[in-house]
Amino acid sequence: MKKRSQITVFIILGLIFFLIIGLVVYKIADINKKKLGQQGVADYSRVMPVENFVQSCVQLVGTEAVTKLGQQGRIYPQAFIQSPTSSVSYFYYKGNGFFPSRVQYLEEDISRYVMENLDECLADFSDFDYPIETDDSRLRVKTSFNERDATIILEYPITVTLSGSKTTVSEFSAKIDFEFLPIYDLSKRIYEKTQAEPDWVDVDFLAEQPYDIRLIKIDDQTLLYEITDDDALNDEPYVYRFAMKYNL
Repeated sequence: MKKRSQITVFIILGLIFFLIIGLVVYKIADINKKKLGQQGVADYSRVMPVENFVQSCVQLVGTEAVTKLGQQGRIYPQAFIQSPTSSVSYFYYKGNGFFPSRVQYLEEDISRYVMENLDECLADFSDFDYPIETDDSRLRVKTSFNERDATIILEYPITVTLSGSKTTVSEFSAKIDFEFLPIYDLSKRIYEKTQAEPDWVDVDFLAEQPYDIRLIKIDDQTLLYEITDDDALNDEPYVYRFAMKYNL
């Protein structure tokens, strides 16, 4: 009976020993986890300025792009009339049509402009004092004109090295207050009217529109159209220009 009691005591002591070891291991793991979590928060707090900086550049360059679109009709025109400050696109040129038949062509213009001019804004991340790597081969931009804005999505893997560990952010976005679709639709109707009757301008139709529309005579055959919306871009006036050269 005494021997059996001794065995029971040893079993209980063994269980207590393993329980203590388990608690110690759990406590060490929990402390390490908290340390890693705190380090992760600290790292992300330093990555955030990089992320915000890239998004601000997308916003800035995207706004430049939609402004240039207004000045020229297309950022990369197929046929154009040269002005002192810009190249205004011909949408109609003596029977030939150059109007962008789908708004997606203009979205692609914006995306291309952002891709070509983003580096100037980023300036090799010279404002940051820790290593930042980029993968230019995976740079992609997609622009969408919505009812009340333009959304620009940038895919661009950017890796930040902090405390010996690397953190990669791959997607950035910007939303620009920009009501362009009604202006595009009106421009399309003007172009279609010109195609149908290229020897005259429907002034009554233009007067009915909810925009200030100016016709600037460049020469005997060429008219420059300016459509102004008082609050289309960031609640500020936006001017959209294009030219028509008639068979007169």
